[in-house]
Amino acid sequence: RRSSRLHAWLSPKIAAAIVRLDTIEMSGPACAAIARLRPPEKKAQPGFIGDEQTNTVRNAAGLETSFSKVYLPTTNLLAMFTESLRAKVFRVMEGRNVCLCAYGTPNSGNKEMMFGSDDGTGVISMAIQTLFAMMESGDKNFCVTVSMCQVASDMVVDLLNPTDEASLQIKTNRSGFYIEGQSYQIGRNEGETVEIINQGLRVHKALTTQMQTVAKPQILIDVVVESCSKGSHLDQIVSGKLRLALIESGKEALTLDNGLRNLVAVIQSLAAGVASSQVPYNSSPLTQLLALNLGGNCETTFIATIDPIGETESIEKMLALMTKIPKIINTAVVNKSMLSSEIQILRKEIRAARAKMKLSQPGRFLHDIDQKDLAEFQNKLKNLEILKETTWEAKRQKSVEWREKRKTSLRKLGLLHVLQEKIAINTKAEQQAKDLKKGIVESLTMLNRYSSHIKKEEMRQTQWASDEKFDPRKIEASKEKVRKYQKQRKEEMLNYEKQSQKYRKLIESAVEEEERKRKTYMMSAEQLSAYHSDVEHNLLHISFDNNNELVDSLIDLERKKCADLVEFKEADDKVRGHIEARYEAEKKAIRRGLEREHLKELLVENKFRYEAFMHRNEVHMLDIFKQYREHFEEQKREMEHRYRNILKQSVQDAVLLQKKNLELQAQVNFLQKNSQGFR
Repeated sequence: RRSSRLHAWLSPKIAAAIVRLDTIEMSGPACAAIARLRPPEKKAQPGFIGDEQTNTVRNAAGLETSFSKVYLPTTNLLAMFTESLRAKVFRVMEGRNVCLCAYGTPNSGNKEMMFGSDDGTGVISMAIQTLFAMMESGDKNFCVTVSMCQVASDMVVDLLNPTDEASLQIKTNRSGFYIEGQSYQIGRNEGETVEIINQGLRVHKALTTQMQTVAKPQILIDVVVESCSKGSHLDQIVSGKLRLALIESGKEALTLDNGLRNLVAVIQSLAAGVASSQVPYNSSPLTQLLALNLGGNCETTFIATIDPIGETESIEKMLALMTKIPKIINTAVVNKSMLSSEIQILRKEIRAARAKMKLSQPGRFLHDIDQKDLAEFQNKLKNLEILKETTWEAKRQKSVEWREKRKTSLRKLGLLHVLQEKIAINTKAEQQAKDLKKGIVESLTMLNRYSSHIKKEEMRQTQWASDEKFDPRKIEASKEKVRKYQKQRKEEMLNYEKQSQKYRKLIESAVEEEERKRKTYMMSAEQLSAYHSDVEHNLLHISFDNNNELVDSLIDLERKKCADLVEFKEADDKVRGHIEARYEAEKKAIRRGLEREHLKELLVENKFRYEAFMHRNEVHMLDIFKQYREHFEEQKREMEHRYRNILKQSVQDAVLLQKKNLELQAQVNFLQKNSQGFR
C-alpha cells in the first residue's frame, strides 16, 4: 500500500518531468544545419548525392557529410518548411530570436528557395504567413516591424530607404550591434509585410545593377514581432526577431568579399570553443550583424543549398563549414520588457534628480550644480527619449516618416519605379475600363484584317489586269469585295473612335475625381477635423421647429374639436359624426407630417453615417492616391530622359561610325596608291 501511495504521489511529477524532457528534446539544438539539393539543370552525372535516410550528402569520392536533415530535389519546399522550419518560426511568437540563413554557392537555388520562383512560394512568404496566422488565432496585441539591408564587403545599404551615402555605420549598445539610422516599416497584415520585403528585393536588384560593386551583396531581413496582452498598456512586452539571411558563397565570392572570409573565420572560432571575447566579430560588417545569430541569443538554422553538378571545390568547402555549425553554442532566451513601467520609473528618477539639483530654485545656475549629477540627469533624459521611440505609437509615426523619406531617396536615385505601388480604383470603373480596352483591341484587330484583305484584293486586280485572257467579271467581283471591306473598315473605325472616346472620358473623370479627393487628402489634422465638423453640422441641420409646430397643431386641433362638439351638443348624431370625421382626417394629415419629419431625420442620420463611412474610406486611401499624379509625371520624365539619352548615344554612335568609315576609306585609298606605286 505504501509503494502504491508513493507511486500515486510520484506519477504526476514524473509525467511532468517527462513532458519537460520531451519539450527540450523537441526544441532541438540552438544551431543546426540542413541541406537541400536542387534539381540539376543539365543531364550530367551529379557530383554530390543526398540520402534522406541517413541525412548525409556524399561527393564523388565517397566522403559523406552529415546534416540534421537532407532534402532531395524531389521534396516539395512546403514539406521542408513544415518539417524543419515552421517550429522555429513558432519560437518567434514565444519571444525568442530565430535566424533562417540560406547559405549556398552560385546557381544552387538559394534565392529561389527564400523568395520563391514564378511557380511557387518561398520560405519568406511561408514564414510571414505562419506568423500572421498565429497572431489572428491569439488574444494579444501585436506590432510587426520589418527592416532590410544588404552587405557587400564593408558597405551596408538600407534597402527600405537607400541613400546616396557611402555606407551606413554599425554601432553597439547593450543589445549588441545595430545599424545606425536604419529604417523600418510597420507590417499590418501578411500581404503588406510580404510586399514590403518584395519592394526591398526590387531595390536590391536595381542597386546591384546600378552600383559597381566587386563583391555580390548579401541580404539580411529582420521581422520583429512584439506582443502584449490586451489592455496591458505595453506592460510585459514579449519581443521575438525572425532574421532571414541570404548568403551566397563560392570560390570567387570568398576571394573578393572580405566579409565572407571573416564569417568563415568566426564560425571556425566558435566551433573550436574560442572565448567570445576572442571571436573576430569586429572584422567586418557582416560578422558584426550576424554576431547575435552566431554564439548569441538566437536559434539559428543554416540551410545549405547544393547544386549537384556545381563547382566541386566550392561545395566541399561549404560542406566542411556546415559540419561546424552544430558545434556552435547559442543561448536562446525569451525577450521580455516592461516598457510602460520602465518609462514611469525613469520619469520618477528624473523628477528626483531635478529636485536634487534644485533647478527651480531662484538664483541657481549650472555652475552651482555638481557636474556628475548633471551628467547623470542628462543621461536619464536621453534614455527616456530612447524608450519613448520604442513605443508602438512612436514606431507607427516613424514608419510613415520613413516611407516618405524612401520615396524622396528613390526619386533622387532614379529608382522610384521599383516600388510598383498598386493604386486602388473603383471596381465598377475598373471593369468598364477593361471592357473598353478589350473592345479597342478587337477593333484594331478587325481594322488590320480589313486592310490586309483590301491590299490582297488590290494585288490580285493588278495581276489580273496584266493578263489579257483573264475574265473581267472576276475583277469586278474583286472590286465589289474591296468596296465591302472598305465599308466594314469605315464602320469599325467609327466603333474604334467611339470606344476610344469613352475610354478617354473615363480616364479624365477618374483624374478629376482624384483631384477632388486630393483636396481633402492634403489637409492637415486641424483642417481635417474642422472639415468633419462642417460635414456633421450640414448633415444634421434639421428644423425641429417644424416638428414643434406640428405638435402644437395637433393640440389646437383637439381643442377646436372639443369646442365644436360642445357647441353642437344639441345637434343630431349625423352632424357630430361629420365634425369628428373632419377633425380625424386633419389629425391623420398632421400625424403623417410628423412621420415624414421623423423619417426625414432617420434618412439624414443614415446619410450622415454613410457619408462619414465613405469619408473615412477616402482618408484611409490617402497613401494610395496622394502621389498618383506625381508618380505618373515622374515616370514620364524618367522615360523621356532615357529616350533622350538613347537618342543622343545613337547620334554619337552614328557620327563616330561615319568618322571611322571615312578614315578607313582614306586608308584604303592610300594603300591602293602605294600598291600601284610598288607594282
